[in-house]
Amino acid sequence: MPQKVYKSEPKQMVCNNCFQPLLGWKESDGVVKGRCPNCGSTVKAGLKNRRTIEMVIIAPKGQEVIW
Repeated sequence: MPQKVYKSEPKQMVCNNCFQPLLGWKESDGVVKGRCPNCGSTVKAGLKNRRTIEMVIIAPKGQEVIW
């Protein structure tokens, strides 16, 4: 049985929910995904154009967004 080869590389990120450092993984499509070990939020970041990074922060289950 052939083994899967993942073409992802680690990237250092900061959780924008609790501002703790976390480790994300850059996928082949350029999107960096990571989960915060402190608060459990999921963070996705990708390059939209040459000057804009689009970031999505998904709060963990049971937490409400106060904004």
